[in-house]
Amino acid sequence: MIKYISIFILCIVPCIFYAQNTYIVTSVNDPVNPASTVSGELRYAIDQANAHPGHDNISFNITGTYSSPISIDLYSSITISDEITIDGNTQSLSGYTGTAPKITLIANPATFSGNNLFYLPNGSDNSVIKNLTFDWRSQYSYAIYIYQANTVTLQGNLFSGAGGFLFLHESNSNIIKANDFSVITDYASCILVIDANSNQIGGSVSGDGNNFHSPILVNYPYIKIYGMNGSADFNKITSNVFSKSSKNIDILNITPPVLPGNQGKSAPTISTSYNGYNTIVTGTSAPNDYIEIYISNSTGQDAINLLTTTTADASGNYVATISGLNISGLQAIYNHNSGIFISATATDISGNTSEFIATEIQVSNCCGPAVAGLTPLFSSSIGAYGEAQSVFCQQQPVEFNFSYNTRVDDPFFGNTTACQIDPLSTITINYGDGTQETHLVSNPTFSHIYTSGKTSPLYYTVTLPGTCYYSWNPKDIFIIDCCCSITGVVDENSPIKDAVINLADLNNIPLSGNTLNADFVVCNSDVIYYSNFSTTVTFDYGDGTSEVKIIDQNTDLLNINHTYPSSSPQNVTYIIDPAYPGCPNVTGGFTSGTPGPCTTGQISYREGNCVDALVNLSVLDCFNPSASYSWAFGDGTFGTGLQVSHAYHGTGNYIITVTISQPGVADIVITKPIVIKACTKVECKDCIGSFQPDPGNYILSAWVREDVTTIPKTYNNPKIKVSFTGVPGPGTLYGTDGTKNKIIEGWQRIEEVIAIPASALDINLELVNLSTSDDVYFDDIRILPVDGQMKTYVYDPVTLRLSATLDENNYATFYEYDEEGKLIRVKKETEKGIMTVQESRESSKKK
Repeated sequence: MIKYISIFILCIVPCIFYAQNTYIVTSVNDPVNPASTVSGELRYAIDQANAHPGHDNISFNITGTYSSPISIDLYSSITISDEITIDGNTQSLSGYTGTAPKITLIANPATFSGNNLFYLPNGSDNSVIKNLTFDWRSQYSYAIYIYQANTVTLQGNLFSGAGGFLFLHESNSNIIKANDFSVITDYASCILVIDANSNQIGGSVSGDGNNFHSPILVNYPYIKIYGMNGSADFNKITSNVFSKSSKNIDILNITPPVLPGNQGKSAPTISTSYNGYNTIVTGTSAPNDYIEIYISNSTGQDAINLLTTTTADASGNYVATISGLNISGLQAIYNHNSGIFISATATDISGNTSEFIATEIQVSNCCGPAVAGLTPLFSSSIGAYGEAQSVFCQQQPVEFNFSYNTRVDDPFFGNTTACQIDPLSTITINYGDGTQETHLVSNPTFSHIYTSGKTSPLYYTVTLPGTCYYSWNPKDIFIIDCCCSITGVVDENSPIKDAVINLADLNNIPLSGNTLNADFVVCNSDVIYYSNFSTTVTFDYGDGTSEVKIIDQNTDLLNINHTYPSSSPQNVTYIIDPAYPGCPNVTGGFTSGTPGPCTTGQISYREGNCVDALVNLSVLDCFNPSASYSWAFGDGTFGTGLQVSHAYHGTGNYIITVTISQPGVADIVITKPIVIKACTKVECKDCIGSFQPDPGNYILSAWVREDVTTIPKTYNNPKIKVSFTGVPGPGTLYGTDGTKNKIIEGWQRIEEVIAIPASALDINLELVNLSTSDDVYFDDIRILPVDGQMKTYVYDPVTLRLSATLDENNYATFYEYDEEGKLIRVKKETEKGIMTVQESRESSKKK
């Protein structure tokens, strides 16, 4: 890392550092008698922290060789009555390679006495419990009971057992995020919230959502909220995953007719349609609601994967475009009985989240009208209904061929010889679409064309001379679009985005230098998949060269990469040949390197806007120079331009609207809500110049290292604690994350998003070392807005030459000089270490 660097700690007024005690757990023992604890036990450490004023830490240093999580059997409940942080990740477990927390707390039903593993009453405000496993098997109580305690954080924990895991009772502003709730036996809701307000369950930042799941169908709702003797308002439940549940969120009102907060928050309406490329989800909710849309199971109750989010407009309408949901051809038929559902929930601007609502999505073939089809053989012998191909193509002849014996058993009379098949025997087939045919057995082949795709109950009868008569029970056959006018779609980036773009609407595929690089997606139709034919796509690059690509059942994404002699716009044409009789070729083209009409856009601005302060607004994802932009700021004033600035002169909620007008295409109207606050500013005598951060989201970045001989995969002891004067709570402890940032040359980066509240007077940074034996080092500490960039420079104190620069990601570039001051080498800090990227030497003859 850099030797010569100044450490800048950003403060709004003077920085304040607070001390705190750390109590180490070194033993897995727990006394049967809670009053007889000894040093090193978890119960002893918590008792000591309870007795010490201020915020304290509990860390783990249990010695021994372990290849699995360390278990601590508790014999009774533990009360946390002071501000305490308990972090299971402080335990070193070199022989363990799993992903579950390293410390497991067990309540054995045979020996455990008490109603909770942890009880947090009034006084435990601001406590943090994270990275622990709670093995809880009680049927009638909850693993953690938080009563009249506020701003408690539960993060990264694994709850496993009987389902009753967390009880929030008259407790407000608690944060429950990134936990895993695994229900083994179904006895209670995972989280019970009674008379509690403003709790955050999940979160809007990636990775903050909780995972609720079970190997069995859970009949209790995963989250149950109601006001029994008071309110249960403003509880925000977002970005969570739910599976195998009859109901995810159950919001009750015990004291009707009052319906405040969560009790009065209605679920949104939801419906789907298909535009040929994507599933379009539309519905209504309260104005400006935040809508989450999930993929669901066949019951429509689960929310097993968050697909997208959107915001209802000022009228309460919302729309979202989702790719990949439409299942084409046979797969849609095979999944039809089980259903493909999506579900949605709404959260208002105050934080109240509704229950879920679900609907079955519309499925159809991803391609256009069928013009050709397969002719599978449908075979059956009289007396045995054959299980042959039962999926056919519309608009194409479907052939049914019946074989027969000269003699057949009569199921009605039990006579094996009375019914002889001869040329006078007939077969009648009912196609299930209102038509039927009758043939002699001497002509047992039927051919029929279905004009539309649907499920048809097919049955047939055999009439023999005399009294013999065979009637076969109906059997469903499926009629689908098997071949199509295959449509090509191209995305301007590689790899392809989730949302594909119709070639007819796209003219802005960029040339990088003079190279065209784009992904080309061809609908992999059922004809391709089931007939073993390969579709070819021939690209003519417009410069006298062409290329043939092949797409089959294993490939539906083609990459085209072509270099031109110049960077001027190029015309590219293509021919798609499905290589199946009756399927026509599809031709088209596009122009690379030139902008075309915008098909979408979004409004961008920084959060945390204040009265009378300029708000900088811009339109993203729209790059058409012919477009014009008309703004309505929601306060009766207007503006024009791709980027505008506007000041609001009153607090409140406003709706920003921008209309994008383009020649030859319909206008695009985009809306986005904005909240304007009073934001009373405090003079900052210790700030650099007049610099004073506005409330909002910022990136905290620093490099840290531990003075240890053996370098671990991640450092657990160096932490940065961030708190705010004027904001209740002990603050948040940030450390390294080995999944995001590796150790490079002995140093590892801390990188987290922090939010500066509007009421903050100071930012207080505390550099924390959790180790009692090893030193830790901090370097390159910086704080910058999430949508900003920072580049810093390091100069040699003697020669004043530039020694290094640090980019927006806090990675360094080093500059080395010879004795004459000429630059001879440039090195770059990367995830793989420091590498030389440029080196030059000059030599001259001595005179």
